[in-house]
Amino acid sequence: MWPFGKKEASPVAAASATPRSSPGPEPRGGPFQLACGVDLGQGPLPAFPLLMPASFSPAPTALARPLIKGPKLPNIPWVTLCYLIPQAGSPAPSRGFIRQERVDQLGKTPRDFESEALFNLGTRPASWQPLSPGILVCTDDYLAAERILDPVFLQRAHTTLGEDSLVVGLPARGQLCATGLSVFTKGQPQALAFKKLIGGMFQAGGELGVTPWPFIVIKGSLNSILEVA
Repeated sequence: MWPFGKKEASPVAAASATPRSSPGPEPRGGPFQLACGVDLGQGPLPAFPLLMPASFSPAPTALARPLIKGPKLPNIPWVTLCYLIPQAGSPAPSRGFIRQERVDQLGKTPRDFESEALFNLGTRPASWQPLSPGILVCTDDYLAAERILDPVFLQRAHTTLGEDSLVVGLPARGQLCATGLSVFTKGQPQALAFKKLIGGMFQAGGELGVTPWPFIVIKGSLNSILEVA
């Protein structure tokens, strides 16, 4: 038995607001750190973070935690760690969810695995693109939503938007959106547009939906949930 759980992923569904989905093959990016990787016979596979919806039930020993701690709100996604296993003829990989047994097998710690997974995430090609005035989207990577965990990538949105504080949505697999927090604090029209955008993308994502919540990011770090009416 593998020291991680294997579950096949569905292809990324393109929402109306996102013109393209991430190209294969996996794993994209590199060079990777591989001390926590695995070789299934076709070369080493790096560890990556993977967000899963609140409805996901991780195995008892899976490396999984809520994206954010605090109030018991619905639709808070899980942060899991996994190996992305290429699937011939499929735009999306299979996913091997990493469990504590794998950590023990390698003599590592869960923190070792998460640190390496976040490093590997940062090596993947991904970019912010303007969607409308004051709103950026990233839709060119299967792990776009996971960039909520990547301070360097989030800092690019800070710089582009000229904002120290952001509101970021991660509505579905392969989708990330950002706007300035000032849009909400000043009651600008873009606030409603952004709320409708991530809500629509979450609904369009179906089983690939991650969360409809907007999150506040301050200077590249996830801070809190923005509860909006």
